[in-house]
Amino acid sequence: MTANIEYPRGIDFDPFDESLRVQDTLVLHGSDAPPQLYVLVGSPCAGKTYMLKSMMHIFESRKQFSWGITFAEPDGFSWMPSKSVHRYDESYFQKYINNLRQKQFERSQKYGQWRMPPNYVVFDDQNGIFTEYQQKFMVTHRQTNTTVFILCHQLASRGSSATSLRANTTCTMMWPTTSISAVKAMYDHCGGKLTYEEFVQALSACREKQYSCLCIKTVDQFSPMVGEEISTIVAPTFPEGFQLKF
Repeated sequence: MTANIEYPRGIDFDPFDESLRVQDTLVLHGSDAPPQLYVLVGSPCAGKTYMLKSMMHIFESRKQFSWGITFAEPDGFSWMPSKSVHRYDESYFQKYINNLRQKQFERSQKYGQWRMPPNYVVFDDQNGIFTEYQQKFMVTHRQTNTTVFILCHQLASRGSSATSLRANTTCTMMWPTTSISAVKAMYDHCGGKLTYEEFVQALSACREKQYSCLCIKTVDQFSPMVGEEISTIVAPTFPEGFQLKF
């Protein structure tokens, strides 16, 4: 159920201080870094697809991804290669990933240590609900050097699904919404060192800049000293008529 949020008042908290700074430049992982899992959460038309397009423009400028696949309604992703956009089909996805794993095995047997070229998977409109196979893929996506992008209206996952998503997410981008349940789900997923009141206020502050969102990144995920980097990200612009190519 959707309702207007009563944002807290009188909190001694600056949503744009040093620990929660505005970054006009989006910092993304390089091809030599482990593949990432990005979660983009917000209401329809909040800016998730715009942010994804901004990110893909940066990645393409580096020639980072050799290929990718997007599970979404094709009409919303006409800027991607048409052969790479499909409505989600579990059987098709399993065959696709198994094919990558088989190629990985064959090349490793032939050439020794061999790494799959960087590639990506986009899941659009998932609402935080994932099949058992998708959950297993989130845990093992690094084996195929696959960066994952999840675009959803809210994080509705529970139990093992929520645990898999939370444990493997390296960057969560969140847009303001009037749904209290959606905000609470965001906070439960990655609120981290912020109090709930601070989190809500920081999220609300994103309304002040177009295409801005609250970003929480896991720092040094593979180290025992895992930390968080909290910032407000403004999506970079991209050329009019941009088309992703690979």
